[in-house]
Amino acid sequence: MKSINLWNDAMIKSSTDSDINLKFTNDTNDTWNNLFETIPYDQMANIQKLIIAENYRSYHILITNYCPPFYCKSVNDFSNDLQKYVDISTKGNLVLLKKYWKRWQQNKMLELFQFSLPFTVDASGLPRNPNGRQGIAGRGNHLKFGPNLLNVYVLIRKIDNNHLMILLEGNTFPTRWRLSNGHYDEELQLILRNNLLSDSDIQVLSNQNLLNVGEIKNGVAHVKRVPVADVRDTDNAWMEHDVWAIFLGYIIFFFFFFFN
Repeated sequence: MKSINLWNDAMIKSSTDSDINLKFTNDTNDTWNNLFETIPYDQMANIQKLIIAENYRSYHILITNYCPPFYCKSVNDFSNDLQKYVDISTKGNLVLLKKYWKRWQQNKMLELFQFSLPFTVDASGLPRNPNGRQGIAGRGNHLKFGPNLLNVYVLIRKIDNNHLMILLEGNTFPTRWRLSNGHYDEELQLILRNNLLSDSDIQVLSNQNLLNVGEIKNGVAHVKRVPVADVRDTDNAWMEHDVWAIFLGYIIFFFFFFFN
């Protein structure tokens, strides 16, 4: 316990980018140690999650007895069209998933030459929510462990030399769940077909699904990925907006001007 107190004190003192002022205490008024309150997870009365005070969310604050309930929605409870995309949570498959995520973290560190990744895995090997502790572990009601990506498409068409048009669905950008990790974006293909693009243009624009954030190719820019709080979030599964810009024409230099 003493070592944990020293770690927490060090993290609080060394933090330069946070305005949270925390203290870890052993007295009888300690909020975490004495109040194991729960609330329904995602409005499900039979599934409970721990209430986490804001000052205990960060993984930089070590908690000796944090043991949240583990929950994964059954594959059979998803609609038939989604079941094939669900991360199966049987004991055997969890072992494989943990190996995958540990390998992912190692590869990303080598690829990016840095130890500060968008998110990391916990001691067991499951990915950790970058928004911190959520009071419940597992996949929850999400499809997948780790980030569940909602693609946001910014479709840009040039009208003339001085004007650009943003194409919307209703009053917002088109959004689609990213269900597979392949190089071809079938959801974008359908959106582009509805906007009457040629088959050759659709093929090129939809074939850039593996671009890293910040990369631009053939009129497609992978702009950014942003974690977004969602009621289904757990310690090991969360939602992210994955923003893509698609220029319905071929002016590559535009993206450097528009997004930098």
